[in-house]
Amino acid sequence: SPESGPLKRMCAAALRPQAASKSNSLAPLQIAKKRRLLCGRQETGIQRDVGNIEVGNDVYRSVSKGQYIFVKKPEGDRQFNMLLADLGPYFEHVKPIVETGSNRMFFVSKTEYEKVKPGGCQDLVYGCYSCRSKPCPPSVRTMFKLYDGRQITVFPATASVPNGSAEIVFKFGLMMSPQKAPWASLGISLKDYESERYPPFMSQLGKLGVSKSYALYVDARKLAGRLIFGDEDPSKQDGILRYVSTWESGLGPPAIDMLSVLVGDDCKDEIKDDNAAFFASGSSFIQIPASHKQTVLELLRSAGIKRVEVKEESGFFKVACEAIDYLPSITFFLKGLDGRKVPLAISPRTLKGQLKDGQCVLALEFGKFWYLGLPAVIGNYFSVNKTHIGFTKAVLQ
Repeated sequence: SPESGPLKRMCAAALRPQAASKSNSLAPLQIAKKRRLLCGRQETGIQRDVGNIEVGNDVYRSVSKGQYIFVKKPEGDRQFNMLLADLGPYFEHVKPIVETGSNRMFFVSKTEYEKVKPGGCQDLVYGCYSCRSKPCPPSVRTMFKLYDGRQITVFPATASVPNGSAEIVFKFGLMMSPQKAPWASLGISLKDYESERYPPFMSQLGKLGVSKSYALYVDARKLAGRLIFGDEDPSKQDGILRYVSTWESGLGPPAIDMLSVLVGDDCKDEIKDDNAAFFASGSSFIQIPASHKQTVLELLRSAGIKRVEVKEESGFFKVACEAIDYLPSITFFLKGLDGRKVPLAISPRTLKGQLKDGQCVLALEFGKFWYLGLPAVIGNYFSVNKTHIGFTKAVLQ
């Protein structure tokens, strides 16, 4: 099954068939009037020619379509979508969150977690790592503070991936039992740092000869896709890639210069803002600065196909489930390579969350920054390196 491909398939060059693109029929819903998204100039797309990558071992030259990733829908006490990857049998099928904003790779320790919650790994969406092939007692412990302010304590572990008569050893951390709910992370940030015990995952791939870049796409219909290391899959691009510059900030996720945001399709409602937006697939939310909160909420209520009631209650933004499709899309106008506007549209469907009692809520939060979280990823294809991000719609299957 696609969920169980071993990690060694992740390291290979992506298959690049020349199949024709299919139209993306699940683009943001706007049927009341024709969208007018330019609100000024739009950047012309640039198609990049990507050559074959050179990798360190023959096993990595096998044909692959990348690592399977999927959207885990709300369930039980978890109200919002998450983007997960199944890392396959050599990693005991752990399913970490795919985090563009982190360069930490860590999983939940089965031994430590089940000391406080016996049998808990069976119900944990991320699964647990047991070190069954090589014991890994928590001898050396390290505390990390993540970019979003959370703190974790980990100890070192490894996993071995066969490569002919030899093995490739990957290093990562195992989480001690946290005070709150545990989670696992596949950090794919390209930001460098040195660590003997916990080297960034992308740096470990780099030492195997894999280019320090990745492509990431999620089909809006299947809510699944691929994470391709060091290469592209043009057959999954529904159009040419449009590029923006990216830069490293004090936070973890790649930063992109913004120009404005539009809720709906009437340019008079455009919100000018030239701050940065952060590409953070590990977040379930679109985060908007609190200074724009009332404006954005009113436009969500009024700028769609018909007026929709959005109620703020108990920290959630509640909306009738049947009204989600009537909400307006949210379009981020990012600064293109020549300074022109490059639109990234977010469908209201991707914002849908659900409480335990069945009520629908929106995956929105208001804070200090603009965050392009998982709702911006669903339905799109991204090509990321250290200086640029290209994106277009993902082909529907």
